Amino acid sequence: MKGETRSGWQAILLGPDWQTRLRATMAAAAGALSLLLGALMVLLSVSGYAPLNVVVAWLTLAAGFNLAVFFSIRFGMTRALKDPALAQLQILFAIASNAFAYALLGEARGLTLLILSLVVMMGILRLSPAEMKLNLMLSLLAFGAALVWVAWVEAPGYTPMLEFAYGLLIVLVLLGSTLLGIQVQKVRTRMKQQKAALEEALEQIRHLASHDALTGLANRRRMTELLESEQARCARTGRPFLVAMLDLDWFKRVNDEHGHAVGDALLQAFANVVQAQLRSTDRLARWGGEEFLMLMPETDERGAVALLQRVLEAVAKLRIPAAGGEVGVTVSAGIAAGLPGETLPRVLECADQALYDAKAQGRARLVVHPSAHR
Repeated sequence: MKGETRSGWQAILLGPDWQTRLRATMAAAAGALSLLLGALMVLLSVSGYAPLNVVVAWLTLAAGFNLAVFFSIRFGMTRALKDPALAQLQILFAIASNAFAYALLGEARGLTLLILSLVVMMGILRLSPAEMKLNLMLSLLAFGAALVWVAWVEAPGYTPMLEFAYGLLIVLVLLGSTLLGIQVQKVRTRMKQQKAALEEALEQIRHLASHDALTGLANRRRMTELLESEQARCARTGRPFLVAMLDLDWFKRVNDEHGHAVGDALLQAFANVVQAQLRSTDRLARWGGEEFLMLMPETDERGAVALLQRVLEAVAKLRIPAAGGEVGVTVSAGIAAGLPGETLPRVLECADQALYDAKAQGRARLVVHPSAHR
C-alpha cells in the first residue's frame, strides 16, 4: 500500500515511506543518466574531441550535485519544499550540462541534442506549465551562449550552415517538448478535475443510496443494516437494544389542506427537531411516508421513555409557516426491545403494535411494548 512503511534495504537505501522512496528513486535515475553522459564525454575526450581535464572537472561537479540531491531527498530535507523531488533543479542542471557539453565536444557536439531531447522529455510529467516555460527561456539562453561560443572560437567542425541547422534543431526540440508538456499537463489537470468530480458524484450516489433525499435521515435500507449490526452485537454480548416506531398524527390532513410542499417542509422540520433530542449513538431513519424508526443502543427502558417523551414534547411545539398562518403536528410512538435470539421482523412487529396502541389511545402519546420491560 502507498502509505505503508518498509524495513530492510529499501528503507535503508531509499527512505522509510513510499513518497521518499519514489523521489529518491527518480533522483537516482537522473544521476545514472548523468553518469552515462559523463562516460560518453570521457570516451569522446579520450578520442580527442574534448579536453580530458575539463571533462573530469565537470564529472566531479555533476557527481557532487547528484549525490547532494539524492541525500537531501533521502533524509527528508526537501520534504517541506514546494518541489520536494527537486525536479526543476535537476532538469536545469541537466540542461546547463548539455549546453556545456555542446560547447566543449567539437565535431561530436551534435550528439548532445539527443540527450537534450531526453532531458526535456523527463520534465513533461514532473513540471508545471510555468516551470516548463521558464526552462524553455533558460535553455534557449544557455544553448544560445553555447552556439555563440562555438562560432566565436570556430570550434572543430564549425560551419555557419551546420550551426544554423543545430540551432534550429535545438529550438524545435525545446519548443516542441515545451508545448507538448503544457498540453500533457492540461490533460492531467482536466483528468484530476474529472476524477474529483467523479468521486464527488460517487459520494453523492452512496449518500443517496443510504439516506432519504427529503429529510437527510438514514433510509430504510441503511437502517436495516444498522439494525442487523445491532442485532449481531446483541447476540454476541447479550445486551438488548431498543427501537421506537414513530408516526406523525393526522399527517394526511396537512397534505390535503396545505399542499405537499408544506407537508414536505413539516417532515424536514420534524426530522431536525427529533435529531436535536438524540444522543450521538442514537439513529433516526425515515421508514416510509410519515413513519420513522429510531434505534437506541445501550439504552434501558427508563432512558428510552425519557428520550421519547422529550421528542413528543418538542414535536408538539413545532410550527412552520403555511398559507393563512402556521401548521404543526403531533407524533405517536411505540417502543420495543430487541432481545438475544429475537428476529428483527419480530422486534419491528412489536414496535409497530405499540405504535398502533398509541394511536388507538388517542395519539400524541407513547406506548411501551411488554418486550421492553426488563
